Amino acid sequence: MERNSLLSFFRFSVWWHHLLSPLLPVFYLMLMLSTQWGTVAYHLLLFLCSFVFTASFGYALNDCFDRGMDKKAGKPNSLSGWNTLGITFLLLVLFLMGIMPWYGLGIRGWPFHLWLVLVLCLLLYSLPFFRWKEKSFLGVILDVGYGHVLPLSICILLFFPLMKPELLHHEWLLFFVICLYLFKGGRNIILHQIDDRKTDMENESNTFVLNVGPRNMLPILNYYLIPIELVLMIGLHLILAKTLWFVPLFLFLFLSMTILKFSAWKLFTTPKRQWKFKFWYFLNDYYEFYAPLFFILILVMIKTEWYYFLLIHIVLFPRIFPKLKEDIQVIIKNIRDVWDSRTT
Repeated sequence: MERNSLLSFFRFSVWWHHLLSPLLPVFYLMLMLSTQWGTVAYHLLLFLCSFVFTASFGYALNDCFDRGMDKKAGKPNSLSGWNTLGITFLLLVLFLMGIMPWYGLGIRGWPFHLWLVLVLCLLLYSLPFFRWKEKSFLGVILDVGYGHVLPLSICILLFFPLMKPELLHHEWLLFFVICLYLFKGGRNIILHQIDDRKTDMENESNTFVLNVGPRNMLPILNYYLIPIELVLMIGLHLILAKTLWFVPLFLFLFLSMTILKFSAWKLFTTPKRQWKFKFWYFLNDYYEFYAPLFFILILVMIKTEWYYFLLIHIVLFPRIFPKLKEDIQVIIKNIRDVWDSRTT
């Protein structure tokens, strides 16, 4: 199997960029505030190995039991041509590869127990006897759990004890981080269900969005989930400012870029309908692109000899450059349009 086909088979792009990238700021933060850098780097390597195979296991498991529905809906399925024996062998190998790094991380503590809970969530989400992905709000909670909150909690429990002693009692920091990822996960799974609503209706799936109604989700997203998520993000950066005073400046830079990119000065002259869908995904740009870049830059600023972490990050997550170029081009165009309108 070719490299690109293999990456596509395991939906590499989905979980690498949308699930793993938002965890990188946590890694980098723990690394810069730790006194046991070697241990943090070693644990990070093992965790990434486990994450890669566990995520692949979850997507393979979901595709296994979605074959019939995907065929009916005309959707591609990576396991459509596989027999039962081949699928069973694949799932077993992925599970074993996902659990092996934990013999280096430790199988007696809370992080490993949470990993087992995560695997249980993957099973409950996909197995036909349970199929909680079709249990309306329960499916949302499960998706938020295994895709966002549980990986984050595992990271915190793995790395937080390695931080400097004076930083171990930042309960508010932990509260804001977990709440932020809870709302982030909820928003994204709801958006995913909105995008899949036609297919879910054809398959008679009992999703949360179909139960509530796609149109009814608009005010929930625009007036509750996104504003609360933004407030939590700002609060988190203000708490971090007690230790690293310049952290909020990076968030301010991102929000300023977003204002310029969205031409916020047109807020009162643009039809209201156009703004209903405008803010659904912009926070994902921060989680997946800008926050990891900002925090790795902070790490290099604090410890200049660790520049190789920045190089590794750029190699593993090269999408930041096309994204940055695209955003800058949009900003320049918007500013130029304003200038031209004033001079004509």
